[in-house]
Amino acid sequence: MDRSPISPQTQPEGAAFHITITVPGPPRAKGAGRVGVAGGRGMVFTDPKTRSELAMIRMMAEQAMAGRAPYEGPVILRLCAWREVPASLSKRKRALALEGRLFPVTRPDFDNHYKMVDALNKIVWRDDAQVVSVVGHKRYAETPRLVIDVRSMAT
Repeated sequence: MDRSPISPQTQPEGAAFHITITVPGPPRAKGAGRVGVAGGRGMVFTDPKTRSELAMIRMMAEQAMAGRAPYEGPVILRLCAWREVPASLSKRKRALALEGRLFPVTRPDFDNHYKMVDALNKIVWRDDAQVVSVVGHKRYAETPRLVIDVRSMAT
């Protein structure tokens, strides 16, 4: 599929756009790159778990886009990393966590979850520079998942 800016499927900047991508399983944060040498040149390597998670996000984004071209205008990004409630929590704290009154203030940091949206470049949007507003959460849930909601400023 042609994803160039002049593609007939390109959505105009002012058009309403909304897509939600739910990635099942515990949300993975982007790992730090590792520096190494390949072919006599210095390289930065991404760990296999991060590569796998990025590939999963790309695949789910392509399915959600259903052949549409990347959006061209400014977007609002809402990202929620739903983490599993630790088994070590008491019943009372577990209930508070599931009610949304106790939060996961543990690693990974939220900004490392946010870095995973790089996987959406050239699929959902042309470039993540189009993200003009971000709302992010780390929460507890029975079912861990990463929910990525992208909408145009027009909607």
